[in-house]
Amino acid sequence: MAGELADHFSSSVHLSDERVSAAFLLKGPGGNNFREMTPEMLGKRADQIYRLAQTPAQLLVVQHCHQIGEAVRATLRSFSVIPNDPRRYCLIEGKDTYKILQAYGKI
Repeated sequence: MAGELADHFSSSVHLSDERVSAAFLLKGPGGNNFREMTPEMLGKRADQIYRLAQTPAQLLVVQHCHQIGEAVRATLRSFSVIPNDPRRYCLIEGKDTYKILQAYGKI
């Protein structure tokens, strides 16, 4: 659904033995987008990371089926390391997505 803040939100992710909330932005190879993730792939106005950052999540996760470009990395980092509200962030690229799915017997 267009305009949502996150593709998935969870309040039960465990990180270093601590329970944290997490918001996920998940990108697959829709259409002909099996290429490096760039900002223009993130919504009509390239604002999906902005919307992800509007959630109250303590951990922001961006997953893509291919590599994640530096502009996307820098944008996520900028929204995560705000001095008055620092959050953790995680980037999961295609090769790591494959390893995760393989480890859990999904492929």
